Amino acid sequence: MCRTSRAASWLSRQSSNPHSFRGRVHTMATGPAIRTLQPGEFLCMQGEPSNEMFVVRSGKLDIYVVDTTGVVSRDKVEAEGMLVGTVSEPNAFIGEIGAILREPRSASIKAAEQTQVMVIDLRGKGFEQTIMGNPKLGLNLSKTIANRLGQTSNNLTRADAMALKVKGHLDNFSRKFSQVFQMVEKSWLEANKPPEPEGDPKENKEAPPAPELPELLKEVKASYAYQVGRIVEKYNTVDMQMYAAMGLPFRAHTNVFVNRIYKGGKTPADVVIPQEPPKPGVAGFTPGQVVCEQGKPDNVMYILLAGKLEVVVGGKSIETVQGKGAVFGEMAMFGDEPRTSAIRAITDVHAMPIPKEKIQPFLMGKPAVMLHVLRQFAKRLPLL
Repeated sequence: MCRTSRAASWLSRQSSNPHSFRGRVHTMATGPAIRTLQPGEFLCMQGEPSNEMFVVRSGKLDIYVVDTTGVVSRDKVEAEGMLVGTVSEPNAFIGEIGAILREPRSASIKAAEQTQVMVIDLRGKGFEQTIMGNPKLGLNLSKTIANRLGQTSNNLTRADAMALKVKGHLDNFSRKFSQVFQMVEKSWLEANKPPEPEGDPKENKEAPPAPELPELLKEVKASYAYQVGRIVEKYNTVDMQMYAAMGLPFRAHTNVFVNRIYKGGKTPADVVIPQEPPKPGVAGFTPGQVVCEQGKPDNVMYILLAGKLEVVVGGKSIETVQGKGAVFGEMAMFGDEPRTSAIRAITDVHAMPIPKEKIQPFLMGKPAVMLHVLRQFAKRLPLL
């Protein structure tokens, strides 16, 4: 039996099983159902239209990103691609973010070993109609992305903590580098100080010019490292981008660090602050009130109606939640999974609560809301 016949037979059996997740996925596919990749073969390329999303059946996929725009070539990925993740769990979705956001693919996906994927072809119907016709698929996607959000938040928390620790060492090194250079410069100037002019020291005589520093000391004094050290001496710290500009290996993490730790700003004009008490069925929170506690499970998922909140890790605000329709508390979809961050109200906040036991029937009964939730999740996961 040829591969196509075997695939058709397998799909027929899966589709006839109402409890089969793969069967449900297949019913939404409008193109080839199964694709087998050999090691080194690309599933899709960064910059291509997101016309398909995939479900891993077996094997392992590597995800690469190239710092460029447009469609990238295989050679460019091989030469310049940065490995940012792997996917090997059976039934894991991949390539769904671009489809949800209607954006080109932001990464290239390559088979690390022989891999089978199920293809969900979104051409023709499009993603929206696919989800509207199969809410269960949308719910599975929501859970997948919400889980990935939790993992990403945890990873970023660890990365931020590591970056802060490394930055502390760099600050200390830069400060000492500056101080040591100043001692060397002072010693050299003292050793090469020109003799005092002869005669009565009380007479108003012009002081001899200071000796010119040797080229090596001039280069060090003009270096970025020395200038950063002087800034650290004066202000006790510098922005992480200063180290990135020096060519230190922080380029990939700089955006995360800046966005999640240093980026602040005033409340944008389009953030609506509640002026009246919340209506029945709407949850209300006051400034400073903790809505979701770090280390504890979420019991409620919220859809923001008005106001602004912040995400807090270890007492430090790392990002904001704002804009009508924003979703937070999504870990309630997983029951007793503890949070890796806290959510705290910055202003008065109104939000629609969805208890964890009602999330699935609520989303299944309102596919349009599910699409909105998917897009909200996807916007927070720009990669893949």
